[in-house]
Order: sequence, then C-alpha cells, then structure tokens
Amino acid sequence: MRSMIIVLCLAYAAVADETVKCILAPGGNATACKDTSATLCHMAKFVEYTGLANQTSGCGACPGETKDVTCMECTGNNETACNVPQVTDKSFMCYDFTYNNDTKSVRTQGSPHHLSEIERNYYRL
Repeated sequence: MRSMIIVLCLAYAAVADETVKCILAPGGNATACKDTSATLCHMAKFVEYTGLANQTSGCGACPGETKDVTCMECTGNNETACNVPQVTDKSFMCYDFTYNNDTKSVRTQGSPHHLSEIERNYYRL
C-alpha cells in the first residue's frame, strides 16, 4: 500500500502542470504561457506623474531593451498571474509657468498620474 501511494505521488509530481500563467491582453484572465520554460511575466511600467507606459503584457522577459524603461518583470507561478494591471489613483492637476519678457506669464496645465497607496506599497516606488 505504501509503495502504491509513493508511486501515485511521483506520477502526480511528474504530470503536474508547472506552466507559468500570465495576463496576455488588457482585461484578460490568467492564461498558461505557450513557452513552458518561461518563469517570468512582463507588463507596462508605471512612470510616476506620467502614467502607465505604452507596453503590452505577456509571458517571458521584457522585449528588447524595454526592461525598467517602459516594461517591468515579475516571477510567475502556475496558479495566478503576477502581471495584474496596476491601479492608478485619482489624477490631479499641476500648472507649469513660463515667463516671456515680451508678453506675459503663460500658464500651461498638465494632469499627472500616480499609483494608489496600495500599489505604491506593493511595487515599493
């Protein structure tokens, strides 16, 4: 009986699905990566006061030279996706002032973005 339990445990371990799950598209669910050797997922990097970078999510390392510029990586697992979308907090308004001697002061407006407090703590920005 013991040997049968050991054989079943070994068989389960050999067949267990260890494929990493990542989010592959905006609003998508965790999906097993086609590359079964992948251990990382990638996603858009949040740039403080600018917002999320224009970067796709997917399996594997960040493409090209985008790591830490527009892309960030996380270590995946076979149960949940680690590259879940980041939640931004309410945007706020800032004003940039420039002074021209010939005319007058000109005010231009921007709308910076920032992560929610929970996200800042999670990503330790």
